[in-house]
Amino acid sequence: MSVEINKETFGRRIKKLYGTWKEKRSDVWEGANTLAVLVGGTSEDLRYLKSISLHLWLFGYELPDTLMVFTDKVLHIYTSNKKAQLLEPLKDTIQQAASVSLELTVRAKGQEEQQLSAMLDVLKAVDDAKVGVLRKEAHTGPLAEMWAAKLAESGLQTVDATPGFAHLFSVKEDSEILNAKKAAFLASKVMQNFVVEKIEDIIDKNKKVKHIKLSEMTEEVITDPPKIGVKLKQENVDIAYPPLFQSGGHFDLSVNAACDDEDLHGGVILVSLGTRHQSYCANIARTYIIDPNEIQESQYKALLAAQEAAIAALKHGAPAKASMEAAVKVSG
Repeated sequence: MSVEINKETFGRRIKKLYGTWKEKRSDVWEGANTLAVLVGGTSEDLRYLKSISLHLWLFGYELPDTLMVFTDKVLHIYTSNKKAQLLEPLKDTIQQAASVSLELTVRAKGQEEQQLSAMLDVLKAVDDAKVGVLRKEAHTGPLAEMWAAKLAESGLQTVDATPGFAHLFSVKEDSEILNAKKAAFLASKVMQNFVVEKIEDIIDKNKKVKHIKLSEMTEEVITDPPKIGVKLKQENVDIAYPPLFQSGGHFDLSVNAACDDEDLHGGVILVSLGTRHQSYCANIARTYIIDPNEIQESQYKALLAAQEAAIAALKHGAPAKASMEAAVKVSG
């Protein structure tokens, strides 16, 4: 299957990027009048990086070992020959959509030092250059390391453009909302049609099944939706993180929590799972209490009331804090 970038989507989104960047430059972009965004080498790890999100948002694909340098009138992209060929057809699109030129530089073996220096020269040519970068991101690979070192030694002033990109991605298009809904639908069905039934079977029949095994079984279902009757293509779905099962009184509520090798126990069981559809994520978490005592029932009802109040306060135009305030008010 040939790879092709959707020109209409690219044009619409590159126009939005440049428009937002120029309009909000002194605000969410920290005054950045140039931008430098690098994606390093490939990785098998699940990574949630705004640089990769930018690639997926603009191109529909992640382009490893690629540097993008934005100025007001030119977008410079430093990449491999194959990726440059993929990007070549976008030259007319970006000019028509944003009045910006697209300059492609093909990476030449043995000339990376000189080529990256030329990219730095582009930044230095801008008066009082403030280079917007994604400071918290750490990429791997020779190109990423070389660029990081050269930028640090350049004397250029850098600012954190993370809030700018967060603002750019915050309002979703209809197609993005649909992808998020499909991810949420998959998460809900996996929880309802697989996880709950599996837990009930283990508890009712007093089976010995480890948390990590349950995680692996759930991941197999997420990545193969037809197993539970969900008509989503396998190539479009993935886990957002390894499914998490916790029980037996040992609970880790941190974002980096992982399943242990203990058997599933009755009592309190925590389950959380995340799904992705075309890189848009959904998350669902549930607390199951087997044979709860009166205190647990009372606490559960209080939390449920707070949750319902928070959801009811999620209305168009309402500030985000309204949801929290509603939950606190109900909790008394």
